[in-house]
Amino acid sequence: MFRGDGGNDVLYSGGGADRFVYQGPGFGHDEIAGFTNGQSRLDFAGSGIGWAGLFLRSASGNCQVEVFGSAILVFGLASLGAADFIF
Repeated sequence: MFRGDGGNDVLYSGGGADRFVYQGPGFGHDEIAGFTNGQSRLDFAGSGIGWAGLFLRSASGNCQVEVFGSAILVFGLASLGAADFIF
């Protein structure tokens, strides 16, 4: 489990089933490497953030998740789906 709280974080996973936990808005601009599609999850449970509050954007083979002025850049994945999130 990785926690992306305040500030700008760079989170590295070795692959596999990992959880990247965000407990509220205002977490900065994070970067995630090693996110495994279909196994890893961005976890917003208990944060007050829901699917409707997210904006997903694809750029140069990476996916950026924007929420309330903060952002998460997931390297190596052009898109994320509902199964990649926990609310």
